[in-house]
Amino acid sequence: MPIRLLIVAGGQSAEHHVSLSSAKNVLEGLSESDIFVTTIIVTKDGRWLSPEASLQVLRRGVGAAECDGDYLSTLISCRNEYDVVFPLIHGPTGEDGILQGFLQMLNLPYIGCGVLASAICMDKVIFRDIAKARDLPQVKYLSFRRSDFNKDKQHFCDKVKLELASPWIVKPSALGSSIGVAKVEEADGDARLKETFHQAFQYGAELLVEECVPNLCELEVAVVGNETSRASVLGRIVYEAYTQDHETKYGDTTLQIPADVPVHIAERCRSVALKAYRCYGCTGLARVDFFYDSVQQHIVLNEINTLPGFTDVSMFPRLREYEGRLRVPRPEEQKERKVNSASPQTPSQTHQPLCPLSQPYSACQSNFDFASTTLSLSIVMCM
Repeated sequence: MPIRLLIVAGGQSAEHHVSLSSAKNVLEGLSESDIFVTTIIVTKDGRWLSPEASLQVLRRGVGAAECDGDYLSTLISCRNEYDVVFPLIHGPTGEDGILQGFLQMLNLPYIGCGVLASAICMDKVIFRDIAKARDLPQVKYLSFRRSDFNKDKQHFCDKVKLELASPWIVKPSALGSSIGVAKVEEADGDARLKETFHQAFQYGAELLVEECVPNLCELEVAVVGNETSRASVLGRIVYEAYTQDHETKYGDTTLQIPADVPVHIAERCRSVALKAYRCYGCTGLARVDFFYDSVQQHIVLNEINTLPGFTDVSMFPRLREYEGRLRVPRPEEQKERKVNSASPQTPSQTHQPLCPLSQPYSACQSNFDFASTTLSLSIVMCM
């Protein structure tokens, strides 16, 4: 029987449009597979559209505001019609563990990292603090809360200048796709620095200030797996003018696969990627990003993206494609699904939840891959 996959995309964050782009590419990638796909779009105002309305938004460009109804209650009542969910909502409420927790409460298995890993990796400040405790290579950083900053703005400007070398990267703590990110130099003056703080605080109550890596190259590794994981070859994103902001990230870029870096740097990235993947409790799939100083030949961990993009300029599916993972597995390659590790699946259990609440994300052990020219996924199934 074909796998019944539910894609949930859109969401209420500033990354709504990125999520829709990912969903379009996933649908296109699965168009010739034997997987039965249903798509639900969550609008910017939090309404869950029906599958029919969602397809109108994705394929015909119909504005979500023009679509009536709220499908959430219907989805809850008919959740057993789906075998697995692909949460494709980028940013807050979708990538930060909230949607994953909701799906877990519904006893619906889902693709990707669990609640804890999603939440930790989405919060850049907590991510940095854990990396520091685990001795993972990273840039020097400071974090500020909006309530503290508003009490004495000059104090925090002085603190940045005293403790971090210029130039600096200022970013919101809990947002992705380089939204709200700005580069500022000491020569720009305190007024400009305060302005970037205010811009970042528009997206949340906490921000991160990091030292900018000189001679910078951005390198990425696709990691898939659970207790046993594997890292892809190294990819490099080549920008015409790199400033780490959203416009640059989704502008004119070239994906270089494999990355043109020394062998020992590539191996170091893959090794740190696997260590970080395990350290943060990632499962299913993730993209691990690095900054590389090409002159000093030094790497630092930038972030782990627990829901990597699947847009037409996204690295994750291209890395999987390069390694020949873009294929639908033959039936004999697919492992028999079981409800839990103690008892084998019987015919009556065929459509029971695959990831019981008593065994959250860490219990999932096996993967099977499916894809086309633009897509690669690892669906997490329990054995």
